[in-house]
Amino acid sequence: MAINLEVAKAELGLEAGYSKPNFGFLSERSTILSALYKHMEPYGLRLMDLRLEHGGANVFDNQIVFYLFNYGMTVRIRVDRLEIACTELPKDHVEKVKSSIVDVFKALTDYRPEMRSCQ
Repeated sequence: MAINLEVAKAELGLEAGYSKPNFGFLSERSTILSALYKHMEPYGLRLMDLRLEHGGANVFDNQIVFYLFNYGMTVRIRVDRLEIACTELPKDHVEKVKSSIVDVFKALTDYRPEMRSCQ
């Protein structure tokens, strides 16, 4: 008996490590936030969805976090890497999620052109 399955939704996880840590991230937050807002506002980014998290004394705990698509996509920008997670990715959102991921990378390279080289 053959079973035909059609994917209705999926999950997506992406992690891109920088070639070297971006310590400027700790002191240049207004620049990176401006670049992020410029690129991500067309996808519905609201100021209330954008957070600066300070995890304590550890440099790696500092991050910028924002949500898109009604909290369906989480983006974390850290000193050493970029993390993107989509917990429930419906088929009809795939194209706008792909486009938004490209624009996250564009925002980072607007902020620091040398960030084009990820691992």
